[in-house]
Amino acid sequence: MSTIRPVQWGFAGTGSISGSMASQIANSAISKAAAVSSRSPESAKAFAATHGIGKAYDSLDGMLADPDIEAIYIALPHALHKSAILAALDAGKHVLCEKPMALNAGEVAEIAAHPRAKSLMVTEGFMVRYQPQWEWIEAQIADGALGTVKQVTAFTALQLPPPAVDPARGTLAGDRSLLLDIGCYSVHLVRTIFNADPLRASAVIERDPLTGLESFIKASLDFGGRYADIIVSNALRRGRRIHVLGSAGILEIMTPIHTPPTGAKVLAALVGDGNADPVEQFFPSVEQYGLQMDDVSRRIRAGEQPRVTLANALGNARTLDAIVASAGANGAWAEL
Repeated sequence: MSTIRPVQWGFAGTGSISGSMASQIANSAISKAAAVSSRSPESAKAFAATHGIGKAYDSLDGMLADPDIEAIYIALPHALHKSAILAALDAGKHVLCEKPMALNAGEVAEIAAHPRAKSLMVTEGFMVRYQPQWEWIEAQIADGALGTVKQVTAFTALQLPPPAVDPARGTLAGDRSLLLDIGCYSVHLVRTIFNADPLRASAVIERDPLTGLESFIKASLDFGGRYADIIVSNALRRGRRIHVLGSAGILEIMTPIHTPPTGAKVLAALVGDGNADPVEQFFPSVEQYGLQMDDVSRRIRAGEQPRVTLANALGNARTLDAIVASAGANGAWAEL
């Protein structure tokens, strides 16, 4: 029996998501956490010790210079994503970068224009695509079980703690753009449901009067006579739902992003059911991050395109940019 040589991954960043990824590939036969980098040597060494990683670097450049490292997993602050991706491509490394790939469509386009972007793997980390429920949902839509999807409504609310201040810079620390950090999921998922990019967006963004950060976002996306409405808030009671309305069926996706330990549930009334009550579809909880990295590793070895392509990442970034542009124009439609 032939075996596939594990891809040697370098982890850029030691935050909680990096920790989840490292834990979930600990026993993988195709992905190996071989190195980690952080601007804090102590953080890199502690992360390496916790996850059994053999090499710890105090800089991304040092890890990129390691000839044994084949691919880089980037889980850094959003503002550092573009420069880290370009540096990895310069070094001839494949890239899996946490969402969002970059701050805007211009930065994603710059990544896509890199001479090595076509020969190396470069993909945006939407681990949500590795839930069994989403494979089932995509199959139902593709098979016509909902008829023509006319409307999608996505609601995400969570309560975030007050932002910390970075004492070295005197500014807010971390990634606190509600649209880029949380809203990007809804945008990606409604684009997945329609299997298309919207033509235009209309949006309102409210900001916290003390911090100036986004606190409430409402966006409407026009997919050419088919529509999506997205609401994202960090000031409402926690909750997440996506409703998909088709000409012959509906779906209510109860846990669209992170699957709880008890599993995921979708309420489905599909074509042929008539007026019957929706049927509950259950899906097991899975290690989404590990499944994602293993899929990327397999595709690296097979020379295949990633599930989330650069073109897809660019479409998501363009949609997010249009939402921002519309909000700045008092909700006027902004074309992509």
